[in-house]
Amino acid sequence: MRGAARLVASLACAGMLAVPAAPSVAQPAGPIEVRDARSAQYDAGTATWLLEGRPVRVRRGDFEIAAARILYREKERLAIAQDGVRARHKGQTVTADRARADMVQQAVALEGNVVLEYQTAEGLAVLRAPAADADLRVGRVLARGGVHATWGRVELRCESAAADLRAQTVTATGGPVAIVEGVRVEADRMQADLVPQVLYGTGGVRVADPRLVATAHELEIGWGERVAMLRGDVVARHGPDVLRAAAVRYEFATGRMVATGRPRVVVHP
Repeated sequence: MRGAARLVASLACAGMLAVPAAPSVAQPAGPIEVRDARSAQYDAGTATWLLEGRPVRVRRGDFEIAAARILYREKERLAIAQDGVRARHKGQTVTADRARADMVQQAVALEGNVVLEYQTAEGLAVLRAPAADADLRVGRVLARGGVHATWGRVELRCESAAADLRAQTVTATGGPVAIVEGVRVEADRMQADLVPQVLYGTGGVRVADPRLVATAHELEIGWGERVAMLRGDVVARHGPDVLRAAAVRYEFATGRMVATGRPRVVVHP
């Protein structure tokens, strides 16, 4: 920073600094508040603040981003954060190693050990990924680069996942694989609806556990009821025995199958 253009302020941990925000068409104008900063440096030439704390918090309205170090660019209303990043909006929180946050649009690009946690009827749901884009104002997160999500009795891995926190749904693409109480489920695309506790799969569906291997076009699993419904050219194999039908209900807690739609069975004695 240039010596004449730099303002250095030492702030107490409880101190607050208000930085004006330019008016926005999308939202009413409001200040950017800086809290818990241990030091703040301002470069008038670039209109940039360098903020540090344990952590320092930058807030506008209901949106806040916190980290050990934040570079705030006034003209762009952009906060560039690193080291223990936490973005929060009305109880929704996502953490990462690094982030770039638009303080007006409340959109955040996160990188490195991204973790999203939110409460469901079954308890805490956790989504982890190397990178994600989050719009916490509308409760949407798009995670990518190898996603691992867990909630209730379900574990899900995929290349990318879109979470809608308000609707409590997770849509997985890129070779999604789910484990539901020892049952392995594969499909081209999956969607989990966490309120009724249902997992949907479409395209290339495959279900496998120690008692059954089955393929189908579509899948619906109620993990609360421990029931899987397979539809569309279902082929189920139990050892050498083969069942073909339009639809199969599989109760994976007991191993019971019920087939409908002109079922055909080949049993090997």
